[in-house]
Amino acid sequence: MTVTAVIFDVGGVLAHPGAGQFPEEFFGSRWADGDHPWHRLERGELTLAQAMPLLDLPPGPPRPPLPYTLDEDYLELAEQLAEAGVKLALCTNTPKESAPLWQALYPWADVFDVIIRSCDIGARKPDVRMVRTALEQLGTEPSETLFVDDLPANRESAHTLGVTTVDGSGQEGIARIRELTGVGADAPRRAVGYRGPRRPPVKSRGDQLLVDVMFAPEHNDDPYPLLRELRETSPLHQLSGGSPVWYATRYQDCRQVLRHPEFLKNTEYMAVDFVTGEAVPPPPASLTLPLAFIDPPEHTPVRRLMNTGFTRRRLDDWRPWLRGLATEIVSKALSEAGPVEVVEAISYPLAMQVICDLVGVPASARDDFRSLMRDASVIFEPALPPQRTYDAIIAIMQMTEFLTELGDTQEGLLRDLLHAARADGDVSDQDVIANVTFLFFAGFETVAHLLSITMFLMATHPDQYALLTASPQLAPSAAQECHRFHSPVQTNARVANRDIDLAGTIIPAGNAVVTLLGAANRDPDAYPDPDRFDITRTGPSPLTFGTGIHYCLGNQLAPLEATVLLDCLVAAGIRQITPRKADWKHAIVLRGFDTLELDFS
Repeated sequence: MTVTAVIFDVGGVLAHPGAGQFPEEFFGSRWADGDHPWHRLERGELTLAQAMPLLDLPPGPPRPPLPYTLDEDYLELAEQLAEAGVKLALCTNTPKESAPLWQALYPWADVFDVIIRSCDIGARKPDVRMVRTALEQLGTEPSETLFVDDLPANRESAHTLGVTTVDGSGQEGIARIRELTGVGADAPRRAVGYRGPRRPPVKSRGDQLLVDVMFAPEHNDDPYPLLRELRETSPLHQLSGGSPVWYATRYQDCRQVLRHPEFLKNTEYMAVDFVTGEAVPPPPASLTLPLAFIDPPEHTPVRRLMNTGFTRRRLDDWRPWLRGLATEIVSKALSEAGPVEVVEAISYPLAMQVICDLVGVPASARDDFRSLMRDASVIFEPALPPQRTYDAIIAIMQMTEFLTELGDTQEGLLRDLLHAARADGDVSDQDVIANVTFLFFAGFETVAHLLSITMFLMATHPDQYALLTASPQLAPSAAQECHRFHSPVQTNARVANRDIDLAGTIIPAGNAVVTLLGAANRDPDAYPDPDRFDITRTGPSPLTFGTGIHYCLGNQLAPLEATVLLDCLVAAGIRQITPRKADWKHAIVLRGFDTLELDFS
């Protein structure tokens, strides 16, 4: 027997998912195909959102399945087979929304000639159509092909086509494949590409600009020349290959997307990853979504209630308290001689203490909350590895459970909002908890980044800081210019609920438009000489915190914290801030510093 091709399963051989709290019956029979909702989901007959109400979910709070992990021994074997010239295929049962979870682990196309997904062909193993399709696309005969799977039913079905089958559930399977192919354990391996967040295919200059902005670390410091070129050459850029994702770069286009009533957060269309354009799992049906992910009419009463927590009167009342916190934290940070690492000494402590004091989180729980907030904020980043997605979701759930247990036992914003919701009757406790949880992990990281950015810009533009020290009343304007110049939030996204004309281009229903806020906030049509940092600048409000009905709840609190910080630095007699070390965080959505060392004098 001469083996020229091998067909591998993904989930049972190369990448192993954990079922977590989900029992076997949740996924239907492993021995036969049928009308079970999960089988229909894997055949592409249902979306995950449609299937979830039909599935028997385990009791208790929803938990995500454990993330996929790679079987490195099988990957080594596959790379060796590929280098030896053996044709390779993946043949796997997978829902469309779950496929990105394993596809994100490894550059599969570098090694495998063919990838057959059940959701794409309308059939799932043990249906022989799966293996037959793989054979046809490989162009090999059954007699020269191996089929590797951990499930006996799948192997039995494939055997009827005349292929040789191998149990892929352990090292014995690897040894058997080596025996049949003649590829030894010391054989050379196929070189593969980057293992990490998946990148969209690059087929045009616009694609390359986007990939460089999002993934090339050498542009962390200054992505704006690339964004400027994209705005000038392809201001509304669709990813190549007919991807359902568009990128808007002009101020007015972004503003229209964020304000248009038919560009929604949550539609009947399948959610997509805004980097890869592939379907992603929707949130669990039983999970209460915060304002940022719902639309009217559900959005309206919740927004009205949450707005009561951030009125102008409340903000004015908070100002003396914020100044006291900032003064205490800044004084402590500046008490030591030498450069100050301000991310850890000022930005994070101030942002954390403000949100925890506001909400009413006891001091004894704050160290744990700091870790949870940073883990949870990662959820905004696209194309995440499965483990980071899993960790972020678990952190959000743990925060939700903590705040649910805390309830109205502590004085603060959480108690006030719960009491107001119960008096009004239109908003549930769960809605309040979900939105306060979101405030924590969204607002904390964003505010901390804005505080660091503000100090960095004062250090790197000494003429503007000198102007501020001479005219302290410019602090609010300076804070706004800081988040225009280096927006701590770089992207936002909406989905077209119907075909929509955007700047003369029809965005098809179900397509996503990503607003590149860093580009919009430096659009020369909105801000003359946009790459000049000017704390006296006038003009439209930057889009940093969005606009329209989804305008960030903290849109006034975050700049107020930056304003108060500037007030404190000036009042402390700081006349010069000198940059010593600045390492920008490598991220796509939330822009900020990993470390920032400054001298204050």
